[in-house]
Amino acid sequence: MQRLEAGVFFREHRLTRSGHSMRVWIYAPTTNPNKAKGLVLIAPAGSDCLTGNRLGKDSRPEHLPYVRAGYAVAAYDLDGALPNKATHSQRLAAMRAFRDAGAGVKNARAALDYVLKTYPGIDRDHIFASGHSSAGTVALLSAARDLRIKAVVAFAPATDLRAWLSKAELADVEKTLPGYGKWM
Repeated sequence: MQRLEAGVFFREHRLTRSGHSMRVWIYAPTTNPNKAKGLVLIAPAGSDCLTGNRLGKDSRPEHLPYVRAGYAVAAYDLDGALPNKATHSQRLAAMRAFRDAGAGVKNARAALDYVLKTYPGIDRDHIFASGHSSAGTVALLSAARDLRIKAVVAFAPATDLRAWLSKAELADVEKTLPGYGKWM
């Protein structure tokens, strides 16, 4: 691991999950190296809850407070990230990939499985999910579907996507990808 700042180690891992490439950023505190550490899972914020997102340099400020408090952090990409200036067909492909990843639940599970296999110092009784906005939504969904996650801190999550979208947006989504509205 590389030293990111005083008290914080960092390493990027690349995983392949169901044919999709995803990154997992692992942060570990340097304090108490022999003590088991709790783990915080964090998806990148900033998606529209219909598509995924990738980690970026602007993601890091959300991760570091947990590490400074003594937790390990696993931040991970979400399937279905949109490229800049996405075409209509790229947006449809992103929406399908995000749906097929269970709105990020499968990404969270892959990241957690990898961390638990690779880093033996994780306290399995202290695994948490956290996130802001769309990442808060992923945190809630992940905890609801993975009993290894013991608690959630969700800041301003979207909890009812059908109500969050306008009727016109919902109709457009349903017209473009039949069944997507029901999936939401």
